[in-house]
Amino acid sequence: MTRLPQFIRGSRWFWLALALALLVAVPLAIVGGLRIWERLAGDLEPGPIVLASGTDVSLNRQRQQLIDKWNLEHPANPATMVELSQVADLQRSQMVTAAQQRSANYDVLNIDAQWTAEFARGDLLRPIDETRLDTGDYLDVALDGARYRDRLWGVPFNADAGLLYYRADLLRQYGIQPPDHWTWRAMNDTWVKIITFGRPEGLRSGIGLNMGAYEGRTINMLEQVWDAGGEVVRDPNIVTVDTEVASEGFRRIANGVEGGRYAFIDPRSRGWAEDNVVQSFNNGELLFMRGWPVAYPQVDKALGKDANGRSRVGVAALPGPSVLGGQNLAIAAGSQRPKAAQALIEFLTSAPAQRQLFFRGGLAPARESVLEDTEPSQVPYVNMLRLALETARNRPVTPYYPLFTRVMQEEGARLLSGDSDGADTPALAGRLKRVLQGG
Repeated sequence: MTRLPQFIRGSRWFWLALALALLVAVPLAIVGGLRIWERLAGDLEPGPIVLASGTDVSLNRQRQQLIDKWNLEHPANPATMVELSQVADLQRSQMVTAAQQRSANYDVLNIDAQWTAEFARGDLLRPIDETRLDTGDYLDVALDGARYRDRLWGVPFNADAGLLYYRADLLRQYGIQPPDHWTWRAMNDTWVKIITFGRPEGLRSGIGLNMGAYEGRTINMLEQVWDAGGEVVRDPNIVTVDTEVASEGFRRIANGVEGGRYAFIDPRSRGWAEDNVVQSFNNGELLFMRGWPVAYPQVDKALGKDANGRSRVGVAALPGPSVLGGQNLAIAAGSQRPKAAQALIEFLTSAPAQRQLFFRGGLAPARESVLEDTEPSQVPYVNMLRLALETARNRPVTPYYPLFTRVMQEEGARLLSGDSDGADTPALAGRLKRVLQGG
């Protein structure tokens, strides 16, 4: 065995240096080993990831562009976005069927926020690992809609809030100054003034609402009740719709579609979806429109600028609280790659991703930092969107939401057809109480 020279072995400096080296090297070796173990334990399951979603409505398919970016950075986990039906109810049915079969077809589900509790209670989702998320940056109302029984079942992908679009050029033409905050009465009065002075060519109605036989009808009914000062459900199990103020909200709908060619609410709203409302507004047929933020680039481009270079479109907050829209990304219970699925979710809901979807795709972010960092020069309506999101409210967070919305849509059909004047709220309350108990 090779022996150290005597002058080294006898040197106290040698032994001191050796001790110091061991003090440094051993902890580093342990920590290094732990880090290697953590990295190996945290490795994503290799293989493809499938994300099921509705149609990519973002401008220029920004969601798909984010998927493409993920694929460049994660070649071991290539992701594919499968687009399901454009009709929300059919889209939900397709996702439920696939999830109930526990097939490995889908790893990530892009679900409307109001479906989250239903999917969670039905054991169709895996809970999100919150230890890997900085939830402090997400809007509280968006996170609340993704929780069920104190667990997080999805991560907000985008957060929608309804906005009030109006023909700013017509208001200027008739010398009408838009108020700081629109009310339903102020909107009615503005409509009456314009048709009294002489209806502009092509203008048919005061406002268009998406009140066809689908979720849009429920949204508009909730917003009218809230604006009138009423409630439909204060808690998933406490129905409070049987009040006079709630009836007032319903009466606005029933009365608004009456009046023939002078009707404030376009009678065609009875069968309209969002696209129908936007198209009619773009055609110059509506003075006001209730729409989501994604509609802004479309209407601004369609109506263009006036002779002075000013936009013909104005944007404001709705008179009352908006229903919170948007989607949550969730891990399918049947996924064979849950870690990889959550990694994809974290990527798609990151601040840079939400900024891209907002700036380029027109989808409102669910992260406060993105909203705070956005200037009107980047997104002209951002101040109104902030205001709308501050007061936005969730639909009832309940696994029985499909039953709830079916009852609301049936009541809405009666209002729109003239079979109800909105006064029979006790009967509606009884039906809602039964369905929210699963009956």
